[in-house]
Amino acid sequence: GSVPFKQDNAVESLLSALERVRRYEPPIVVLPAIARYYAGLADRFAGLPPEKLHNLSAAMEDATFREAFLAQPERAAQVKNTISVTVLKGGPQTNVIPGEASAELDCRLLPGQDPAAFIAEITRIVGDPNVDVSSITPIVGASASPIDSEFIRAIERVAHEFDPGV
Repeated sequence: GSVPFKQDNAVESLLSALERVRRYEPPIVVLPAIARYYAGLADRFAGLPPEKLHNLSAAMEDATFREAFLAQPERAAQVKNTISVTVLKGGPQTNVIPGEASAELDCRLLPGQDPAAFIAEITRIVGDPNVDVSSITPIVGASASPIDSEFIRAIERVAHEFDPGV
């Protein structure tokens, strides 16, 4: 560690890769259930114009609206795949530059997203053949329940009883 080097340094490579992933903005995908949710509750989100929430997909084209919508992490996670760096591993001691370093990222994909395509996209974003991008657990694509079902209609009926207009 007393003679730092940038070339062939696992930690430096990992940090550069993670910075590229950190700056990556996954595309916005407005699923039908999310569009319906925001349209149905359009007047209940302070700071978001109700008229925009009636057509969330179109509203996302407006940079000002998109920034306000995505400013709340919970809302952003409803319309974008998420990536959180959760585990970093490097050397066992401070005075040795390790030959290997790793990171684990918690990635949550929206329903309908292809996990293999997502890994390929992250690999492209990382852009370093010395950095392996792979899953540490079996990948199962996210699913979504249909929004036009008797189950959803029952939920809506009960919600209306407790909060008319929902």
